[in-house]
Amino acid sequence: MSLFSCSSDTDESIPGYQPHEIIVVTLNLEANQNIEKIVLQAESSKDSLLKPEITNKASVKLKCPQNGEGTYSLCVYRTNDTLCSPESYIEGGYRPKLVLKRNMIEVVEWH
Repeated sequence: MSLFSCSSDTDESIPGYQPHEIIVVTLNLEANQNIEKIVLQAESSKDSLLKPEITNKASVKLKCPQNGEGTYSLCVYRTNDTLCSPESYIEGGYRPKLVLKRNMIEVVEWH
């Protein structure tokens, strides 16, 4: 399993991969919900952001290499609980957009 760090909210690239070989998930944060960590888990890799990278942001992007079809899930670890999206179908090149609401993660755009 590979771990990638999203160093910039605008950079959707991963060295050595083409755009169609990468999934990028955008998570809009409706309010500061005492988030400690956000983790994107794909088939054979994951990306994560820690509290200092999330604080005072309205949205974040996480990315992983994904060749072909697979699944992904996104988990938000808060001070008192954890919210996870259902495991969903994904292909390299997809750019889903999700929103973290008070007690759920909602998919708002899928492509």
